[in-house]
Amino acid sequence: MPPASHEYEDVLENTDVVSNFSKNYDINQTSQSNFDQSDRFEESNMEDYYSFEQVSPDRFEESNIEDYNNFEQVSPEREENVMEFPNEAYADLMELFIKHNLNNKTGNAIIKFFDKHSNLSTSPLPKNIEAGRKLMDIMNVQKLPYSKHCILDYKNKEYFVYYRPIKSCIESLLSNPDIIKNFIYKYQFLQSDGETLYSEQYSENWWKNAEASIRPEAHILSIILYSDATTTDSLGKSSLHPIYISLRNIRTWRRNKEDAKQLLGYLPILSANNEGQTSRFKRLARETFHNSLKFLLDPLFDEDGIDFKINNKNIWFFPRISTVIGDWPEACTFSLIFKSANSNYPCHFCQTHRNDLTSIRKDCIIIRNKENMQEYYNNGSAESIGLEQVYNYFWTIPNIDIYAATVPDRMHHLDLDLFRYQIEYTKELLGKSLEDKMNRRIAIILRHPGLKIFAKGVQSIARLTANGIDFKINNKNIWFFPRISTVIGDWPEACTFSLTFKSANSNYPCHFCQTHRNDLTSIRKDCIIIRNKENMQEYYNNGSAESIGLEQVYNYFWTIPNIDIYAATVPDRMHHLDLGLFRYQIEYTKELLGKSLEDKMNRRIAIILRHPGLKIFAKGVQSIARLTASEFRDLMKVMVFVVDNLLNKDLSEVYVRWNRMYLMSRFERFTESDLENFQIAINEWADLFITLFWDCSSGMKMPKLHSWIYHIVDAIRDFGAINGYTTETYESLHKTYVKIPYRLSNKKDVEMQIMKNIRRRAMILRNQVKETKTPRALTYTAKLFIINFSNITELCNQQKNNPNINETMRKGFKEFQNCLYEYLSELKKSFTEGSLIKIFGSVTLKNGAILRATNKFHDRLWFSNIAVAMNNEELSKYQSDKGICYAQTLLITEVNVPNESPFHLVLVQWYDYRFDQNSDLYDCPLLKLVEWYNFIEIEAIEDIVHMVPRFDETNEYFIAINEWADLFITLFWDCSSGMKMPKLHSWIYHIVDAIRDFGAINRYTTETYESLHKTYVKIPYRLSNKKDVEMQIMKNIRRRAMILRNQVKETKTPRALTYTAKLFIINFSNITKLCNQQKNNPNINETMRKGFKEFQNCLYEYLSELKKSFTEGSLIKIFGSVTLKNGAILRATNKFHDRLWFSNIAVAMNNEELSKYQSDKGICYAQTLLITEVNVPNESPFHLVLVQWYDYRFDQNSDLYDCPLLKLVEWYNFIEIEAIEDIVHMVPRFDETNEYFVNKYLF
Repeated sequence: MPPASHEYEDVLENTDVVSNFSKNYDINQTSQSNFDQSDRFEESNMEDYYSFEQVSPDRFEESNIEDYNNFEQVSPEREENVMEFPNEAYADLMELFIKHNLNNKTGNAIIKFFDKHSNLSTSPLPKNIEAGRKLMDIMNVQKLPYSKHCILDYKNKEYFVYYRPIKSCIESLLSNPDIIKNFIYKYQFLQSDGETLYSEQYSENWWKNAEASIRPEAHILSIILYSDATTTDSLGKSSLHPIYISLRNIRTWRRNKEDAKQLLGYLPILSANNEGQTSRFKRLARETFHNSLKFLLDPLFDEDGIDFKINNKNIWFFPRISTVIGDWPEACTFSLIFKSANSNYPCHFCQTHRNDLTSIRKDCIIIRNKENMQEYYNNGSAESIGLEQVYNYFWTIPNIDIYAATVPDRMHHLDLDLFRYQIEYTKELLGKSLEDKMNRRIAIILRHPGLKIFAKGVQSIARLTANGIDFKINNKNIWFFPRISTVIGDWPEACTFSLTFKSANSNYPCHFCQTHRNDLTSIRKDCIIIRNKENMQEYYNNGSAESIGLEQVYNYFWTIPNIDIYAATVPDRMHHLDLGLFRYQIEYTKELLGKSLEDKMNRRIAIILRHPGLKIFAKGVQSIARLTASEFRDLMKVMVFVVDNLLNKDLSEVYVRWNRMYLMSRFERFTESDLENFQIAINEWADLFITLFWDCSSGMKMPKLHSWIYHIVDAIRDFGAINGYTTETYESLHKTYVKIPYRLSNKKDVEMQIMKNIRRRAMILRNQVKETKTPRALTYTAKLFIINFSNITELCNQQKNNPNINETMRKGFKEFQNCLYEYLSELKKSFTEGSLIKIFGSVTLKNGAILRATNKFHDRLWFSNIAVAMNNEELSKYQSDKGICYAQTLLITEVNVPNESPFHLVLVQWYDYRFDQNSDLYDCPLLKLVEWYNFIEIEAIEDIVHMVPRFDETNEYFIAINEWADLFITLFWDCSSGMKMPKLHSWIYHIVDAIRDFGAINRYTTETYESLHKTYVKIPYRLSNKKDVEMQIMKNIRRRAMILRNQVKETKTPRALTYTAKLFIINFSNITKLCNQQKNNPNINETMRKGFKEFQNCLYEYLSELKKSFTEGSLIKIFGSVTLKNGAILRATNKFHDRLWFSNIAVAMNNEELSKYQSDKGICYAQTLLITEVNVPNESPFHLVLVQWYDYRFDQNSDLYDCPLLKLVEWYNFIEIEAIEDIVHMVPRFDETNEYFVNKYLF
């Protein structure tokens, strides 16, 4: 049969194109003039755009495309009103093509395949993909216009801003019904127990002040800006500079989703050629940045407020820029502060000299603001205070202090910076020998869900006026006053916004203040001079901007109302901490340790036990430069245990203080006393950091350190909690809006291609809704054994001596039979004919976590440690961690007795406190494993916990959970040259103020923004032909937006008690045989052998307590994993990705039990040995886990490093899987025997 003819041809095929070049271009009405040559581009991923020619609007008349049987009949005059795809098949094809980033060749192959096999005489599809793309490019889709504007003509080259009108971006956000459900219109004063509460920005100082400046019947529209240049290819040879917008009126949890942010455009990047380092070129780059911002943002401030339609009602808004989110360089760009950390005044918050960054008293800090920065600018002395001699656009915008609004970003400040320094300084302190030992410790850290295992250790470590705008929300015009509240970005981006010098070696590197680089960490806070529009403009006007670290460029933000660009470029946690200060901490640690101790450190890292979600660094920390923010955060969770007893107490203490501080930075809301405590925690960490690593850094002249110390708290007061302005959620946008569209382009006119791609994607997605999925609890996986109850003894005897399984599993089989019978006897149940016992390697808990008891999971064993909440009766019997006891999972089992519901059980060995009294070390319980085994129900597990063995100690474990800055400075003073680190300074002195102004840090971390780079930069770039990249990317994004505009994602709920990795299914009569086989099986892990050893007794004990027994037909299934009620996966398997994984669990004890045990605030811990489902006829299945319990290492509850220190005890029993609160991460205490930390630092 011949291929179908094409009814729907390219609507532009016979169009005469008017070549009317101008400085403004409309991407929505551009195309190649000769479409018939599309075959030439078959090898490229996107169209090759050489020019953008406007289609004259007078050539169009109204029409409905569906009135035509053949697209060739559609005259050019009728193209403007193409609103939808011709048919459903056409739409589905374009959705498939756009969503999966297919190239032309693949798309055309799909069309040919369909035409060949569809048996249709006329094809509903376009003749090729190029035709479909061109149709999408001329479709008139509301709120999806993309354009370009020439902002600079320099050396015969034009530089464009590729953009989407800002009002259109805002209208798109306000047209989303789910966003409007979580949209706030008015300031709310929040209190908790009589204290002011800092959480969302609508309850913070900035909103209160901005709202007081407008008419009472109008509303503030709080605008967040995030920009960050990102590479488009793996070699880093090509870059794009996307800028995104979001609204702080949207509650943080909702705003952190990708659809609550909009791509505003791509800023031009000047070609440096041979003049990249000249002051003239740098000034031109800063001026171009601020001119671009002026062009993009000015439309918001041309009128007396703006009406936006919400729910079909016009609402009057006054737009205000509240926050600028980004890393340190980005904050310097916004505030026009010198970017160099060696600048005399590197902090963009204040005017602290770099020599005083960590030593200044807070009451001596002079905060940067519009007034004092303008004064330096006007006097021409901007550079003397670390300010670029460039006029800052944000000085013109109302209600924004750009120096305060560039809030510290936790990811860049802490994760990637201060913690990195802490790691580096630690390695330096330790020396090579101890560093190797540290790496060995890291490598053997136990697995935990969501925790990365480092198997080799750490080896490498818009002009605004007071007018307002109407926006339509739910078909109602609402008057808004848009105000830029926050500019989110990394440090260089903040410097670009504030027009301060980017170099950390600038004399005034902080974009918040005018602190000299020599005073970055030593200045008193009350001596800090804060940058603001007024003082920076004065320097600019005087021509002395460079004297204060300010670019001699007029800052656009000076013209915008209600924005202080120096405050609004808030510190970004991801760049400040994750990729900044923590990275330094790691580097300085390595330097302190020396080669020998660094190797030891890496060996420790490599043996850290698995935990869900925790990355394992199998070779330690080998290349710090290659670590991501996520990996640095994984290191934070275990480093305190890795450096335990490695060099000295100060080294351990600096990581304890870091974790206290970092955990506080993630608070969703802050009271005034929380902020005071947070500032104390910052100071305590910074003091020790500076002292400890002083010799590792040149006087600690680190702008990020300075801004964190001095400015983050003020940023929270102004802009809310840090979580609201971290770049983490924004950085992910790079993938969507840069990288993917770039790859899809043909690398010519890249921005135009990307904009088209994005528009098409938006068209596809506009009506889609994602469905949420709920994890299913008690889902067993990795089935190990299925035996009849009569074969239990045989199985346990086989496995308890099996050399092929891990000692933990052998221990489980040794205790399995007795613990199982004990469990059943307590229930007054017994095995009957037909009873089956199944043993699994993992099971999903009620919280969605996966409990594991396996010899091999990705080539490493994984026996989860668990937290079990004890009831009130039990609490008096045990030492507990606030009602929680801990245990190690030995075996996961499902026992099926005829006529009974299955028993979902886990055989555990319990931990107890290392000492008689509850013992905490490093703020973590210090535990030991005790010879106490029993089955507990999987449902009783509170959560999986991370146990970290205490290195160089026997049977001591931490439960991994900060007085940081003081200890950091003290400990690492020799690793850094005077701790002149702007990020350290800004974290110590400014983060608490930032929280007061802008709310909790989680609201302005860059983490959720950085992910946008993938969507809006990297993927579109790869799809382009690498010419006119921005144009291709904009087209790509537009198409994607068209596809996605009506799609709704469905959320998935994890299903509890979903067993996986089935190990055994046996009849109850075979329990003895199975246990005998497995308890000596050399091919399974000792933990699993222990489980089989205890399995039978514990199971009968469990059933007897329930007054149940096995009957004919009872089946026992043993699995490697099961899903808990919280969605976590409980594992008890010898091999999960070649490593064993026996989950540790937390079990909440009831009041009766609490008196019997030492508990961690009502929680006891256990290690999973075996996961089992017991099926007894006429009974519901028993979902059980055989566990070995942990007890405190000492008689009293013992915490070390703020974590419980436990030991495994010889106490085994089955508990119901439903009783597990969660999976916890246990870290063996290195160089100690049977000591385990409960890792309390998982966040």
